This record gives sequence, structure tokens and C-alpha cells, in this order.
Amino acid sequence: MPPATATDASIQKGMVDQESRGNQGVQRERPQTPPPVLVANPKSTPLSKKVSGSAPYSSAKVERDGRFETLAGESTGMFVGPMPPKDFLEKFLNVPSSGFPSPSFAFLGPPRNASKEEGQSQRSEIEGRPIKSEVEIATSIAKTAGECVGPAFKLALTGSKTDPETDHLFAADICMYKLLDEVLGYTSTDPMDRTNFARMEFFIEVKSDRNHDGFRDDGVFEADTVTGKSTRGQLASYAAAIMTTQFRVHLFSVLVCGRNARLIRWDRAGAIITNSFDYVDESDILAEFFWNYARLPQSGRGYDTSASAASKDQQVHGHSLPGPLNLPVFVLSVPPREEGAQSKEILVRRPQFIQQSPFGRATRGMRGIDLSNGKQLYLKDYWRPDAAGIEKEGVIYDVLHKKGVRNIASFYCGNDVAGQTTRTQDHSSGSVEKFQHYRMALGDVGRPLTSFRSSRELVNAIADAMEGHQDAFERANILHRDISVGNILIKDDGRGMLIDWDLSVNNSDPVSAARRMKRTGTWQFISISLLLNTSRRHELADDRESALWVLLWVLLRYSRHNLSASELSDLLLIFDESRWLDETVRGGKGKRDFLVSDIPSNTVQFVDRPVLNPLIRHLSETFAVRYQLEPSAEDIEAYNEVLPLIETHRSPGNRLLETLVVHRRKKAMSALSKSRWLVDALREATSKDGWPSEDRAVAQTIGGGGQGSGQKRKRDGAS
Repeated sequence: MPPATATDASIQKGMVDQESRGNQGVQRERPQTPPPVLVANPKSTPLSKKVSGSAPYSSAKVERDGRFETLAGESTGMFVGPMPPKDFLEKFLNVPSSGFPSPSFAFLGPPRNASKEEGQSQRSEIEGRPIKSEVEIATSIAKTAGECVGPAFKLALTGSKTDPETDHLFAADICMYKLLDEVLGYTSTDPMDRTNFARMEFFIEVKSDRNHDGFRDDGVFEADTVTGKSTRGQLASYAAAIMTTQFRVHLFSVLVCGRNARLIRWDRAGAIITNSFDYVDESDILAEFFWNYARLPQSGRGYDTSASAASKDQQVHGHSLPGPLNLPVFVLSVPPREEGAQSKEILVRRPQFIQQSPFGRATRGMRGIDLSNGKQLYLKDYWRPDAAGIEKEGVIYDVLHKKGVRNIASFYCGNDVAGQTTRTQDHSSGSVEKFQHYRMALGDVGRPLTSFRSSRELVNAIADAMEGHQDAFERANILHRDISVGNILIKDDGRGMLIDWDLSVNNSDPVSAARRMKRTGTWQFISISLLLNTSRRHELADDRESALWVLLWVLLRYSRHNLSASELSDLLLIFDESRWLDETVRGGKGKRDFLVSDIPSNTVQFVDRPVLNPLIRHLSETFAVRYQLEPSAEDIEAYNEVLPLIETHRSPGNRLLETLVVHRRKKAMSALSKSRWLVDALREATSKDGWPSEDRAVAQTIGGGGQGSGQKRKRDGAS
């Protein structure tokens, strides 16, 4: 492969090269290289790197505070407010005839100003001492709140007791638990003396300093301070931990900063925040919140009523489900695709914690069992944008099957979960999307791509998936747009299948093609051109290139190679690389440098895989043409000099031709223009001899990187 010395490749010519020209706004016409034989949707939308999609495949270890900062940044604009507290209680916690006592409970809190004598009142003291620290504030609030909610609930001080399921990263200051609930599977013996996001009703986060508030009632609502951003990221991380490990439609939380508090309601569209209020002088607001919450039904408290804890008899069937045996088993009601048909009762394990945002689609894939017949299923639970031009995934599967698309799963059942939509958008200025809860089951189950039994099986599975991808594009005019490790499964027979079609677009439908506020894709596997230019339209070639990054990432992480742990860590950074430019997150430089250099050919070698190494080299060299410079005049002249030798069939000509830049470029461009080139290349490789029979996936050691901190921040230091 010829070395490339330019910072911009051919596919970037004509893009607004903001990185090299600042904000001059100069534009050049982009050469059509490779030729635009296969074009996707006519218009795309800005790309964003989301915690939800990128965290599961990131090799970088991010500390707790770094997670807060990242999540705060990507959640900008998702917080709606301020809403008057009384309106909040009326809209979201209205309990008719709740019997709320008057006068109500009195909360204690720190003095307004410790230097003023008037601040040293009884309601600002504990045992004669002024309330100052976070522990003292949390203790006083938990005591009075406990009186409000009654004996059915427990408020636990958990600020120094992290949740083990979050790798001991997160600990809420106060967690509220319900002692017993048969429908939710709660028992009084569950551990409630520590942070347990999978079990809690809601959390209260306490800051001793009101300047750590993440919001402002005057001016820009989302505080643009370091501490303000950290607080928002912390709140969002805790809300996400609950919504990830529970079956939820919405949830509540409370933020306390000094003697001021805010009430918060979270759903997948965003979070509604109240005005800050003095909970000491206006104790009735906070007291009514706790009082009414304790008297709400499950749906009012935010639980998904289509999910319930499995009975003892049902739990017996759940033993065959994958996952830790200590995870409780639930029964999910999955609606039918056709109106009038019966819902299916599917047995699943409670989802495990993953780093995720509380906002957006929140896709969860789970193995399930149909209780009516014992059939093993793949269940997918997520929130879909409820907007014009967005087809339900069941409808998309129906189209794909009718068009004879190969290597996709059979659709078993699924539809919108009735009555479960977000409400945050109803109180926003229009920038917040509405989401609808959607649940479906596929009739085929598979193993993750990272559990391949041999490298040949891995390549075959990707070939199968991309064959289905090509079928969908050619037969149904549908482009998948999210070729990633998580969206290719390996069936028991070793064949691959491509799943998750909810983000696809129908190129024949302009509304579908231009439908999303945010471009989709899993960051680590997005093509270089889309990462470099986030407003560029998504083409078929981008999905194909993603298949290369999927193959390479899986091999680097789960197959033997010649790289040391530190070298592997350095190389994997090309998948995670991101940077902010002009208020947009971008990436792709590391991937581009990798492709247009000799790294794929000479640096990375997979041990004892004589067929795999040439395949990686061939794929890399072919996709590299999208980013290499146009041939120089000298390159073209050298090519023209060799052509007469070829025409006269002189043997030295063919060998020389393969060394020339122009020839290799033409050859690669020709391959990229062929509809089956990628699938054929993968199939040809797997048909050859020389593959090891036993080189199953084994996680490779990654060196370097900081360890996440499991420490709760200092109680009264920087929060």
C-alpha cells in the first residue's frame, strides 16, 4: 500500500474542512471517488457520540467524574424547566383525597447564613448545633421524609455505600426503598442499607453548597459552571442506573443544595425540573411530595405495569435463561403485531447495569422464554421516537421478509406498549422528542459476535449479516445504518444474522430518510467519512466500511495477535477517538491514519491465521481508497508507461502493474462499485483451507488506562 502523507483524503475534498481552515466557510466541490454507484438517504443529520451506544465497546476506562462530565455534555437541552413546584405536584403527583395533614411536617436545614444570628433557629440545628455538612442535611431530610411516607417505605443514608453493580462507582446520598411488593418482587430481606439502583424507588442527592446546583432559575437554565455540569451528570448517571436495571416508564428524584431543593421527573425524552425552593421555610412542598408519592399506585410511581416479578413456578423455567442466577426473573407482556391478537407472556432475567444515558431509545436485548410453549426467543425492549416517517420495527421486518431478505431473524410478536409514552416533550419549547415504549420478540436467538467459536465462524457470520444488508438495500431499498458488534448475532448453526432494523431508513420515502434529529450509529464502528464530516449523508459504502471495523475490533479484543497489551491499548484508541469542533463531536482521524498507512499490512498480525491476515489487508487496502490522495502526475505517468507492456503481454508488466498507485486505486474503486464485492471477499476467504479449527474468542489483555474511582466524593469537599 502506498504511503499517504496528506491530512485530508480524497473523500474529504469538497467537504468544509473546518479543522484546517477554522470558520472561513470555504467549500470545494468533492470529487466523486469512489463513483456514487450506490447512494443512500438524500439527507442526513448531525452525528453525536452517545454514552448509550459507545460505552459498551469502549476500551478506555473513565473515572466517575469523567462519566458525569460526558453525560452532562451529551444531555444538554434535555432538562426542561423551571416548573413551579405546586404545578409539578398537581401534574405528576396528584393524589385525590390523600389526606395530606395541615400543618404539615417540618424539615430542618442549614441556616441561610451562618454568620447571621437570625439563621441560628431551631429548624437549622441538630442537638443545638447548626446543620452544615451533607451528612447532617441528609440525616435530617431522611428522618422527616420517613415520617411522611410511612412504614411501608424506608429512607436509607447511603452516601458512602456504593452499588457493587456499578463497579462501586455510584452512591446516592439517600435511597428510598419499598419494604414489600409482591408484584415487583420486593421482599423485606433485600439489602437496603446501601445504594441499590435495581431496587430503589428514587434517590435524593444532597449538596451542602447551593452553588453546586446544576440549574439556574434566572438566565440559562442549565448552569454552565464546572460544579453545575458535574451535578447534572451525576443526577443523570443515577437516573440511568435505575432505568437500566428496572422496568420503568418514569421516575422521580430530589436535588438538595444547602437549604434549597428541586423536584425532578425523568423519562426517556428528558427531565422536568422545578424552581428551587427553600424546603425549611416551605416544608409543605417537600412534605407533600413524599406524602403523595407514598400513596401513588405503581404506574404513578413510574413502574412499567406490563412487567411483573415471576411466580415461584415461573422462576423454575427461568433457570435456563443466560445471566447470573441471582438476577430476579420477570414476566413481560409483549403486545401482538396484529390488532386483536393476544399478547405473549415472556420470561426474562432482570437487565444488568450498563453505562447509559437516561434519555433516548435505551435499547435492551434479552433472551426470553414464551411461557405458553417454552420457545426460546430474543426480546428487544426500547423507546422509539414517536414521529412521522418512523415505522415500527415490526412493520420493517414485515417488508424485509416479504422481499426475501436473507439472514435476518423471524419476527415473533411485538408492538407499542399501550399507554406508555414520554411526557417531558409536552412541557418543552419543542426541542424535545416524544418517545413511545416498544417491545418485540424475535423467533431466532443467537450468541454475541464476541463469542465466536473460531475466526472462520466470525468471518462467516459477518458475511451472512452483510448479505442480508445488501439484500435489504437492493430488494427493499432499506439501509440499515448501524452495522455494529451488537447488531450481528451468531445462531446455533454458526450462521450470522443482522438485527436491530429500527434505525434503518427507506430510501424511497423522503420523510423516512430525513426523519431524525440525531444521526444514528455505534461510534466505534462508524465509517471514517461520517466521523470526519458529521453532516455528510449516510451511504451504503459507510455501512460496508463499518463491517471492516466490526471485524477488526472483535479480532483485536478477542483473538491472538502479535501486539503487546500496551500496543493493543494504543491501537484501540482509534475506535474511541473523539474531539469537539464547532460544537460538534468528531472522530475518524485515527482510523484514517490506520487505513492509509502500512499498519494493517505490516504491524498487526493474527497468530497462525494464514488466511485471515491477507483478508484484513485486502479489506483495508480497498476501503483506504476512500481516503487516499488522488494520484500525482508522476503516478499517472508511471502507470501510462506500463500500459504498453501489458498490451503486448510481456510478463514483467503484470508484476509491475501491481506495484503502481494508479492501478491499485482503479482496482479498489472497481471493487467498491460492485454490489457483492464485500460479501464475496469474505466468502472467498472462508472457503480456503488454512483456518484453525479451535481459535475461539478469548479476551485479550489491554494495558494502560486509568481505573474508575469507586470513592464517593468527599462529603463536604468538591461534590
